[in-house]
Formats: sequence, structure tokens, C-alpha cells
Amino acid sequence: MNGLLICALLVLLGIIVTVPLVFLLELIGWSWTGVPYVPASKAVLGKLSEVLELKDSSILYDLGSGDGRILYTLASKSTAHFVGVEKAPFPYLASLIRGFIARKKNVRIEYGDIFKTKLENATHVYVYLLSDVMDKLLPKFEKELKKGTRLVSCDFQFKNRAPTSLLVIGKGYSAHTLYVYDF
Repeated sequence: MNGLLICALLVLLGIIVTVPLVFLLELIGWSWTGVPYVPASKAVLGKLSEVLELKDSSILYDLGSGDGRILYTLASKSTAHFVGVEKAPFPYLASLIRGFIARKKNVRIEYGDIFKTKLENATHVYVYLLSDVMDKLLPKFEKELKKGTRLVSCDFQFKNRAPTSLLVIGKGYSAHTLYVYDF
């Protein structure tokens, strides 16, 4: 009985230490990036490759790639090349762990600032960023993305640019909208 009690106390202690640490790392990440970590839903993951229209020669940049789930999910269905850019430490480390497990040679994760990332070779871009961050990125996209590059944004759109198309996924509270922009 004592062994069970000690084990339960150790688990409780682990939770008491881990939860605040993860929360602290998330706050640090949010303060560095201006965007909270919110993973994409399974419904979005299921429709994303259809909306992106990736080819074998495609190069997709996921700006604010979080834990890498978008990249590794898409890479399991495509031979395209995928680049994730993440500045928040906790999601970045999670994406490295995910990459170690997935062992996909067509995925690269970069620790960096999305505002400083060069996008000239991108054929596709995916973002799940707040509207104000997207609006700050729009001049960069207009300058660096070559003609024909497809950008897909989950749930947030540009204030001064109309989407080419959009796809509503789900209903009610769990609904998401994918905004498609062709540059």
C-alpha cells in the first residue's frame, strides 16, 4: 500500500511541476510571437491537402508551425517539401520530437522569426495566425511570394485582401474556415 501511495504522490508532484512549467513556456512563446499556440483540428488536417493542391515539386512553408503536426501529416501523404518556422520554444521542441519519431526526410523545422524567413522559393504557404499578424505579413507576402503561390490561412483573413476562395469546415463552435489566397 505504501508503494502505491508513494507512486500516486510522485505522479501528483509531476503534474504540479509540469503544468505550470508548460504554461510558463506557452506564455513565453506567446510573448515572443504575438500568437498563442493553438493546434489545428483533425477536421482541418483532413481538408488541408485538398485545399492546398500540392504537387511533388511543391515547397510548403508553415509559418508558426507549432508542434509540426500539419507538416508531418501532409508529408505522410505527399513527396513535396515542407518547411516549418517556429519561434516559440515549447512548440519548436515538440516539433523536433515529432520529427525524430516521424523520420520524414522531406520536412525541415527551423527555429526562427516568420518576419525574417525568406519565402522566394515557396510554392505554398500555410498560416494559423491572428488577423493583425497576417496584416503585418501581407507586404512581405506581396513582395516575396512569386506569382501562383497559394497561401491558406485557417480562421483568420487579411483585412485588405479578398480570398480567392474559402472552405467552411464543421458547424457551430468547432467550425473552421480555410481562406485561400493565390498570389
